[in-house]
Amino acid sequence: MGSEERPRRPLIALITGSTGGLGRALAEELHRRGWLLALNYKRDEEAVQKLLRSFGPDRAMALRADVGSPQEVRQMARRLKDRWGRLNALINCAGLGLNELLLRTGPDKWDELMRVNLTGCFNVIRACLELLEPPAHVLNIASYVGLKGARGQAAYAASKAAVVGLTKALARELAPRGVRVNAMLPGYMDTPMGRASPEGMRRAQAESLLGRLSEPRQVARSVACLLELEDVTGQVLALESRLL
Repeated sequence: MGSEERPRRPLIALITGSTGGLGRALAEELHRRGWLLALNYKRDEEAVQKLLRSFGPDRAMALRADVGSPQEVRQMARRLKDRWGRLNALINCAGLGLNELLLRTGPDKWDELMRVNLTGCFNVIRACLELLEPPAHVLNIASYVGLKGARGQAAYAASKAAVVGLTKALARELAPRGVRVNAMLPGYMDTPMGRASPEGMRRAQAESLLGRLSEPRQVARSVACLLELEDVTGQVLALESRLL
């Protein structure tokens, strides 16, 4: 007599910056695929409540926290542990943009960008590491300019280049735990952050071999597929048509 198969447990993902253009697209795609979702946000209560109503309270939870604050992130991780006790994917999508020449960038702006874009990844990964259930996946959203640079984006490029370095180092550290760590370059998107720099948007489209910008929903579909792969780690994956 054959043994009965155990029902497959649902996959659980934490998405930081879930109310932004890409974060929202990621949440909607993973929900469509049956994931349970922990939706991190900092300010946009209306947007996160709209997502909760769409997904249902049994499929998602909202976690308000400034990712740059270790204390708030630890509290977020405790709430997540109390609700579901585990994670299969952690997507670091929260971030700030800055379009300003270096000589006009004061120390306060520099520090804030690094606090959110880089230290935010560190804080969230460190606080949630015990919740990652192998085979688990940490995905850090990086940027094309972190590898290639761009005029007027020295601070932003530096923060995203550091995210790439963090990704590669953690991939080595966490592989023995069964945790994959990759970085994604989603490309320039027509989102609120992207529209903050019309010059950057025009430049990105001009440099694209296809003459187009990236689309958040297509990026989200690619991310969902990547999360299912168990043999890819330490990689920087570009989802766009500009040459690296």
